[in-house]
Amino acid sequence: MKPKIQSIYFAKDAIADANEHGVRMLLRELRYKVYRDETFLLMVSIIDLDVTQEYHVLVNLIDESTDKDMYTIDGSLKTDPSKVDKEKNGFILMESISNLPPATNSHCVVRVQLFDSNETLLTEGQTILLTSREVNPYGE
Repeated sequence: MKPKIQSIYFAKDAIADANEHGVRMLLRELRYKVYRDETFLLMVSIIDLDVTQEYHVLVNLIDESTDKDMYTIDGSLKTDPSKVDKEKNGFILMESISNLPPATNSHCVVRVQLFDSNETLLTEGQTILLTSREVNPYGE
C-alpha cells in the first residue's frame, strides 16, 4: 500500500501526553490564518507507511503569487519499532514555525512531499494557509 498525506493542520499550540500506548496530542486554537510575527504549529498526518522503510519528508510554504519558498522543513522519518503494531503505519509530524513572512497576496501554499530512501516521490499533498501583514489583534 502506498503512503498517503492524510491531513494538514495549523494550530496555535498543542499539548502532548505520552504513555506506554503512544502519544496523544491535543491541538489548541486551530487556525486557517496566521498573523505577522506569530508562532504557530504545522501538523501533518501521514498514513499507510511501510514500517521497514525510512522516508524523506519535505514541506514547503510557498508564496502563491510569486511561487517562491517562504519556509522549508526538510527531514526524515522512520517508524519506531517499539510502537504498538496498530500504530506503526502512521506518523504525525509537528513543527513549530516562527516569523513566516507574509505572502504577496496573503495566500501561502503548503506542499508536503514524501520520498522513499532513493528520493523517489511517493505522495504529496497541499493546502492553503492565509497569512496576514497585521499583528494578531488578540495578542500572542
